[in-house]
This record gives sequence, C-alpha cells and structure tokens, in this order.
Amino acid sequence: MKDTKEHLAQLCLIEKILSNVLPERDVNNPYKKHLEKHLSEDQQVFLSLLLSLSKQLTLLYRRHRLELDKNHYQVCREDVIAALGLLQGQLSPLSKLSSKAVYSYGKMMLSGKKDFARKQAMEMTGYGKTHIQRILNELHEKNIIERTGYRNRGYRYRLK
Repeated sequence: MKDTKEHLAQLCLIEKILSNVLPERDVNNPYKKHLEKHLSEDQQVFLSLLLSLSKQLTLLYRRHRLELDKNHYQVCREDVIAALGLLQGQLSPLSKLSSKAVYSYGKMMLSGKKDFARKQAMEMTGYGKTHIQRILNELHEKNIIERTGYRNRGYRYRLK
C-alpha cells in the first residue's frame, strides 16, 4: 500500500513538472467520455490525473500529433494508453488488496481452477482455515472473485 502511495505521489510530481515545462495549449480529448463511462467508482478519483497526463503526453509529442488549429492538438490513442500504463498500479483492483491476498490470488490463478471451495483454496495457498477465509472475503468484497452458495452449506468461489 505504501508503494502505491509513493508511486501516485511520483506521478503527480511528473504531471506537475510537465505542466510547468510544456507550453499551455488547448487539447481535444476524444476519449474523455469513453474513460468516464468505463472507469469504476474507485477509479473515477484518478480521472483528472489520467486526462492531465494524456494532455501532457500529447503536448510532449506535439510534433507527431494532429494539430486541429494553431496551438490546438488532439489527444491520440497512444497518449491515453501511455497514461493508463503510468496509472496501472492505482487503477488495478489488486492495488487495494493486502500482499497475502495478492499472493493467494496469484496461486489460485496459477492452479488453473476457475471454480473451487475453501478447502481447495487452502490446498492451493497453504494457508489455514481462518486465514484463507479472511482472504476469500477480501477478494469477494473487491469483486475479484464471485461467491455462490449458502452460509451454512458452504460457498463455492469462482475467479472472474
């Protein structure tokens, strides 16, 4: 969690430096509505930073971008992809998980089983009953796995 906060602070610093160094120009971003529509509620927090980074990247590479009018450029797909790549650590649902939950999720993915019970998850990860239950609950709360079944009859889990 500390690494993601440091990474976000570094990205904000990069964006601030670029905005001070690059000339102020108008930029048209045809991908803005698409990004607003497809980002989850948790990811909406990063929308302004994402749009700002894509703008700065467009201005950084303005000689290779479409100039609509004098000093007015259009953001291209590569700029948005690069900005998404820079923010990937914050936009990923795994960034909100504990390190043990990420480890367990990786082990479950590597096992090749898409559908499993808690006992199978214990075998995959090597964790005990209570520990794996906390991890499965955390993964379920973050919508990384689906849970089916009933409380007293046992749950089945499915990787999304």
